[in-house]
Amino acid sequence: MMSQVRTGHSYIRMSRPHYTIRPGHDVFDAGVLNDGQQVLVGLQLPELVVVRFSSRGSLIGVTVVATVTSSNGSTADQANSELARWKAEVGFRATPITVEPFFVRDRWIGIADLPQHYQEVLDHPESCDKDRRLDLLDDIRQWQVRGDFVLYWDEDYYLNKDGEVVSS
Repeated sequence: MMSQVRTGHSYIRMSRPHYTIRPGHDVFDAGVLNDGQQVLVGLQLPELVVVRFSSRGSLIGVTVVATVTSSNGSTADQANSELARWKAEVGFRATPITVEPFFVRDRWIGIADLPQHYQEVLDHPESCDKDRRLDLLDDIRQWQVRGDFVLYWDEDYYLNKDGEVVSS
């Protein structure tokens, strides 16, 4: 089943049933909790945010687990300490997760098949000259063949089909 998510002025088609996200990134981490829920957890300073998924990958919801304020030392250091404490408290185990397409608009966290600049070419092909459009369409085909996708977490992270961040 194909779903669409409205972002800005264009639709991003999400046609893959599941996406893998590997753990261990500096800004977000992937894993499972003791109860079997899959989670994507990370910093959206000053908050620590948890995106919860069922064991099958369906979005359950988003929770703010802490708000970080630092009176001594950096906010980032305090946030990382708070994140480590939360992970230990809930039995977080870092492991790849497999989730369905999702987008949390008010947090700008989600998945898209294509980066926005590629989507713009598909939505508005007249916006660039023919040679540029053909080059971009070739880039899009290569992107799709590789199975790459975008994970939004405040910014765009390009992941390969194995869920590894290859660019941001």
